[in-house]
Amino acid sequence: MKTLRKEELLPLKQTIEKVLELIRGQNPTEVPYFMKFLERMRCNLRTCILVEYEGWEQLEHTLKRDWKAANHIVTGIPAFQFTCEQKSLEKEFANLIIDIEFYVNG
Repeated sequence: MKTLRKEELLPLKQTIEKVLELIRGQNPTEVPYFMKFLERMRCNLRTCILVEYEGWEQLEHTLKRDWKAANHIVTGIPAFQFTCEQKSLEKEFANLIIDIEFYVNG
């Protein structure tokens, strides 16, 4: 099982922020349920980075838990569909999700 490294915290936070911006940019009529888990991940990462938290390894369990919840088969990322028909957005979204998965689970 992959272990998250300290130098991966900032790129992971930035990738999560890009996903959130991409979804918000679509002006959804209803906020996807999984966004709260991504927001929580982003806030936890931001806090760890800002205070230069030395016990960042403890954050890994929380990130994995939230990532798993964000990927729930019914209410999570796998069930999300863009309302517009822009394949480039869907492709960018998919690539960002793959990047987050790599950071969190390897």
